[in-house]
Amino acid sequence: MTPVRGWPEMLSRARRLSCRWPKNNAEGKIGLMKWTSVVPPFVRLLFFVCVAAAIDAAEPAEKIRDVSPDGKFAVRIRYDGAPSAEQIPSETVHAVEIVTLPDKKPVEQLLGERAGGFSLEGFKLVWSPDSKAFAFSVDDVRTSVVATEELHEGKFVPANEPEELQVDVKNAFTQYVHPVRWVKPGELLLEEVAGFRDYERAHTMLQLTAKKDAATGKYKIVSHKRAPAAKRK
Repeated sequence: MTPVRGWPEMLSRARRLSCRWPKNNAEGKIGLMKWTSVVPPFVRLLFFVCVAAAIDAAEPAEKIRDVSPDGKFAVRIRYDGAPSAEQIPSETVHAVEIVTLPDKKPVEQLLGERAGGFSLEGFKLVWSPDSKAFAFSVDDVRTSVVATEELHEGKFVPANEPEELQVDVKNAFTQYVHPVRWVKPGELLLEEVAGFRDYERAHTMLQLTAKKDAATGKYKIVSHKRAPAAKRK
């Protein structure tokens, strides 16, 4: 459960809530005048403190997805909203994390609270066949963040350097990279789609292969080839 805020911050938030009382029409103004004239200031402040506490104490909903092949890990999305929501607005997300199953103990946080700019529609994660590694990507405005992590002594640790899992495309305006599947432990297939400012120009689509370097223990692109281009719709 989300911890309740300290009293100084709670009082500050209560004052902000009180300032947001409906004032945009005549009826609202009359109601506000009657309410403030009858209810003592301390009671009004206490009311908004209780409202703020109730908001903070609300338990976020969660969604479990992307279960590992061995069934021991999964992705958990914690968010504000109905537990049965089919679509989760990214602005409501508290965290995207790897958890153990069935106890749902967090072992790795992929995205922190209110991580602005990302879209859950652009979030993808694939597990290696032995469940000892995963690759994931998150789409930003014009690029993707793509990463691999491996299990070491019960913890997942980064297994690639920044920018190592993509190929530069000349004059590209957008570049999105997503993991597709693991060929085997230590070998990963990805796809990259590069877009251009010229709306009529077809995207450049690449198929990438990343392998774990025996010397460094990091994944990097070892080969790439063009895939059939696609016109913008």
